[in-house]
Amino acid sequence: MKRILLFLLLITGTIFLSGCELPEEKVSSDKDNTVVQENTAGNNEREVKDQENADDDNEPDEPVEDESPEKPTIQVNLYYQDADGYIVPVTRKLAKQEGIARAAINCLIDSSLNREEVEYYGLYPVLPKGTSIRGLTIRDGTAVIDFSSELLNYDSKRAEINIISSVVYTLTEFNTVQNVKILVDGRQKDKLKFDTDISKELNRQNVLINSDRINLRQDMKKFDVYFYKVANERFSYILPVSEETSGTGNDAIISEIIARLGEDPEREVLVTELPKGTRLIGSSIEADTVTLNISRELTDYGGNAREEGILNQILFSMGQIEGVSKVKILIAGEATTLPEGTDLTHSMTIPSAINNYIDK
Repeated sequence: MKRILLFLLLITGTIFLSGCELPEEKVSSDKDNTVVQENTAGNNEREVKDQENADDDNEPDEPVEDESPEKPTIQVNLYYQDADGYIVPVTRKLAKQEGIARAAINCLIDSSLNREEVEYYGLYPVLPKGTSIRGLTIRDGTAVIDFSSELLNYDSKRAEINIISSVVYTLTEFNTVQNVKILVDGRQKDKLKFDTDISKELNRQNVLINSDRINLRQDMKKFDVYFYKVANERFSYILPVSEETSGTGNDAIISEIIARLGEDPEREVLVTELPKGTRLIGSSIEADTVTLNISRELTDYGGNAREEGILNQILFSMGQIEGVSKVKILIAGEATTLPEGTDLTHSMTIPSAINNYIDK
């Protein structure tokens, strides 16, 4: 039943609108030199309905199109949360501006405007209401972000974990940022109220996402596995779930990723499209391409939507391997065609956009 619902959502989730509304504040141009890929698609800017026109049943309205002139935009990936507390990466189009990293984090602060823009899609801002950014500098690959004390206005360990993982993953989407340092009211805090350690620089190698904790255990390595999850009756999303391993090297990590994708997730709300029993026979990396030799179980399915889901899970999961931007898949050593027609004789580029529903 979960898979049937997921298929329907993958097929019908095609309702879109504009980039998020940002607070009207002047962004310092000399502190934030982040560069991201400029969006070249000719989509019109849109905006959500005014809250005063919302229905009385509190059901989020589908946003309506805005006929205002098209403005230059930049494509960024932001990390929201859903109603179950899972962090969900979403590609948005933000107005082209100096200080785009600050603008991205501002979109994650809970406010009526930010909430209204994403609530229809089953998503919610992560940072507490009233939070503001006191400063943001990016230098030598490290982003130092200073939040106001309102950042600490939460009352659960889950909220604390989500705040840190959302900020770290959003900022490290920018190619100028590898590490993140978080300050509160200009001061370094060693630990937060639910014992999250933020004394060191945080990055995607030591921060877990959609896990029961945020900090990586000593002498362990982490990797992210991408699963599907239904957010509401309209939309489902693909999202990363961190796992830990004592294995080292890319071969061990890749093998564990494919093994996790080929078995039922431990959490019932998560779905994998890979057929049960799918395993990795071997892998190799040459230049920017990882070649995966996967067992024949990978082809034990039917349906276009499922084939797309399988490939998305593999591609996004391989995106964390350093230096890799393309994936070539072999089935039991053969470059072939998948059951629904996908040609595997050529490598596939890992998409830069993910869950691109809102501003497409």
